[in-house]
Amino acid sequence: MSDFKFVCREEELNFVQEALLEKKFIIYYYFNDSGLTHYLKKLNSILNTDNEICFYVDCIKSQSIAIQIATQIISCFDKKKLSQYTKSNGEVIKKIIESLSSSIDIIPFVNAGELVSSFADAIKDTLDTDIEHLSDYKIEKAIISMLGQIEKKGKIRKVYILVDDASSLKPEGIEFVAKIMDFDVVRTLLTIPNNHIDPGMENLSKICANDYKPYELEKIFKRPNDTMIKGLFRCYEQNYNDDYLNIFNRYERNIHVIMSYIRGFHMDFMQLDKPSICILKILLILGTPLDIVTLKTIYIRNAHLPTNIIEADFNVLINKMSIQGFIARDQRDCIHLNNNIVSEKDIKITLIERLSISRDIIDTFETCKMQLTIPQLKFAVSNLDKDYNRRKSYILLLLDKQKSIGQVEQQYLDMLFYLDNKYDLIKICSMYYNLQVYDVPFLRLQQHTEFLEERECKDLLALLKERLHKDNYCEKLWDLVNSSINLDEKCLLMAVLFTALFNNGENEKCLEILHDTNNKFYYENFRPSCYYHFLLRNVSYYVENVEEGIRNYSYCLSKFKNCDPVNYNRTLSNFIGYLMKHIKNKQANRVLNNKIDEVKSILEFNDQKYLYLNINYGIYLMLETNDDPTPYFDSILFDAGTTETPYIYAKINQALYIAQHNPIEALKCLDEIFYASICDSNVVPTKIFYKINRLLVDYMNDINNVEFLEEIKSTPLRGDEKYTKYLYSFYSYRFKNKIKYKDLDFKQCFLPGYIFYHGFDAEVLMSSLARPNLRI
Repeated sequence: MSDFKFVCREEELNFVQEALLEKKFIIYYYFNDSGLTHYLKKLNSILNTDNEICFYVDCIKSQSIAIQIATQIISCFDKKKLSQYTKSNGEVIKKIIESLSSSIDIIPFVNAGELVSSFADAIKDTLDTDIEHLSDYKIEKAIISMLGQIEKKGKIRKVYILVDDASSLKPEGIEFVAKIMDFDVVRTLLTIPNNHIDPGMENLSKICANDYKPYELEKIFKRPNDTMIKGLFRCYEQNYNDDYLNIFNRYERNIHVIMSYIRGFHMDFMQLDKPSICILKILLILGTPLDIVTLKTIYIRNAHLPTNIIEADFNVLINKMSIQGFIARDQRDCIHLNNNIVSEKDIKITLIERLSISRDIIDTFETCKMQLTIPQLKFAVSNLDKDYNRRKSYILLLLDKQKSIGQVEQQYLDMLFYLDNKYDLIKICSMYYNLQVYDVPFLRLQQHTEFLEERECKDLLALLKERLHKDNYCEKLWDLVNSSINLDEKCLLMAVLFTALFNNGENEKCLEILHDTNNKFYYENFRPSCYYHFLLRNVSYYVENVEEGIRNYSYCLSKFKNCDPVNYNRTLSNFIGYLMKHIKNKQANRVLNNKIDEVKSILEFNDQKYLYLNINYGIYLMLETNDDPTPYFDSILFDAGTTETPYIYAKINQALYIAQHNPIEALKCLDEIFYASICDSNVVPTKIFYKINRLLVDYMNDINNVEFLEEIKSTPLRGDEKYTKYLYSFYSYRFKNKIKYKDLDFKQCFLPGYIFYHGFDAEVLMSSLARPNLRI
């Protein structure tokens, strides 16, 4: 940053610094194309002192706020020292730190060592994963932990966050800003463009839900005045001409136009040489950064130049364009287009040029497919819509890369039609299954009739039928369990079958698996399998001995901890439901109180993979606190093609919450969910669950629903005859003696609709087939 040039904004620098000394949360309005980003970077450099640090955040970037902050921490640190520091901290921490790409323009921190040390320690504190499950690690957790450490140590007095264009904040960014503002040490400056005040204020209102009142600066950051324009020309040692002002006024003093004159190209793109125009067109069409070697290859191909173009000549061209400000070259030799200056309004691209350049880009990509980034793969996919075979190869690569970071997008799965080999078919259908989409892969498998007799396809089809409750799914699972000669496969199939039997109303068979030690399918017989904890997780909810149940869940959590955070958090969700079920037990109550903070920390980051945890946590709020669980129940949406159970349970739980204050309204809600989703459901426990809670709400409305009471008696929920007898006895006595509902009855008669994760990634079952040493 030694060549960082800044002039004539001293007043703006001074009054913002004064405001940050006094206020925790500041709003600064600005005119777009005024040079605000440059100003914020200057402010950033000033605020980085011996006992204060400052982060600059660009909301338009695709990177999250946390990633941008983490990148600034790592990128400003000496690489040799960083390598030595991470060497002793394990491969996972090294991998996380190495994954943070270097920024093009980094403001160095005075106390970088302290910052990196705190950040690395924070990664350790928040780490619950290994390299195989790195995609589930959240940098947000580490930043929050790091701020906590900074505040506790007291060596750094203030942490400033400069937010460039709050109108472009994404929902997760809004939540993260609100979280970091909880720390006393943090001061935040949010900038809002005056042409996007409405979205900016909407985002601001969401941040202010935490009772932080922002201080709005009276002055607006304006476009350059005459004095500043002249100062800029002097600063860059360029001759100033008074006639320029007429031109600048025509463009409303746009800072990019002014800088183009200072850099000598006068924003006249037609004066650029052909090579420069060619480079700009390639980057504009591609729409994403590109490494310099690949850019050179595309450029040579499109310009029809000899392949032995001198390396130095190409570097001269890139450096010239970088000096002019059209592009930027980062530390990894990746070329970025300056979208503030260059757009297709200025660089006209004909249809023929677009097609020609796109073809050259993809032809070049063919030689380096494995090195392509996700945006580059998306470009290839979007430009090969009439060449299915080539397009398919890019889609498969794209999905593999997305899977490695835990961000598979269903739209790309949907672009695949016929798959040539079993491996790709299983992989794609497994990705659907892991996204909790079941109808599409079910049809996809059936379209590939030549693979249906393969064991992997049979297993996957059985998993899908169980989720969709189709075609005698329990019978299919039984067939596979009985025909399996592999202990791991059999154990995983039993984990699915146990839940399926309960859902199909086959309670006796479930109870045999749970209690009959002479039954060959008794669950403890599968203890030698390395996947036993998946089966144990599913049966443990029905273990009546609370001490044993807690021991089982704790064992499952220990198996998932530090190696599979997805299943760790899902198992924790199940554990909470179990502890709530046995809340009157002292040990269960104590463990629940210890675990509930961990649950809250998971929900803070709104990860779709743990969405159902909202239901169990909502029930906790409903029964054990005075907090409103509505937002947690409302977060569960109905998704066609997946299982409808979570949506139904969330709706019924919400109706029961409403019933405590408005029983009549609750009755309407239950009617609505019955006719919309339950009436035609073929899941036996769901219907019984509804009737048990409907019986309570009817009773609250002075309606004695004898019909439902008899049905509940004849069909015990998941075989629990003890619970059924209790309900039957309670309501029969009340109805017979005409005793009205009492408030104390609610907790006794409400059946909470806990949601449990019974499944696992389909790849786990597929991989179990590749373990011949475990055949039985």
